[in-house]
Amino acid sequence: TDKHSEKIRQKIVSLHPRFDELMNKHKDSMLSIQSSANGNTRNNIANDAINVTVRSMAASSCAMEPMRKRLPGTLKVGRLKILCSRAFGIDVDLMTLHFKAENDPFPTELDDEENPLYYYGVHDGAEILINEIDLEERRKDQERENKEYDRRVKEQERTASMMQDVKKMQEMKANAAITGAQNK
Repeated sequence: TDKHSEKIRQKIVSLHPRFDELMNKHKDSMLSIQSSANGNTRNNIANDAINVTVRSMAASSCAMEPMRKRLPGTLKVGRLKILCSRAFGIDVDLMTLHFKAENDPFPTELDDEENPLYYYGVHDGAEILINEIDLEERRKDQERENKEYDRRVKEQERTASMMQDVKKMQEMKANAAITGAQNK
């Protein structure tokens, strides 16, 4: 009911004084999440549909015209990747998607194929950017990570060895002290 909703809202505002300010600033994202939470997504796909522009940033297809689509907010990222693959000719396994809001300089990666668009706050008028993974760069990153891992393991082994040496020295000193005390 409206009275119950207003009580909840007042409690939220009392706990979080900037709620109204932040709600206004991020209203597009919040409305898409709120509509899905209220169950509107299951009852009426038309209420949930969002207009997005899909733009390829991949070298092989960046010259292609952006695709404008009306998509359901419940569309999973994996399904969107398939749609983008067909439209732009990019291998799904080499594709990453990001969504960019109009006034947000930093795109958000759509990194889980099982999550729907509304999970990330994709809203009407948003732009979805397609990037292609560079396999050579990924291989180099993996090599760097492996080298760093090996370096850390060796460092930990050196530290553990030094600690064992210190412990042996302490035990030897303790034994020498006991032996010296027994000889007196």
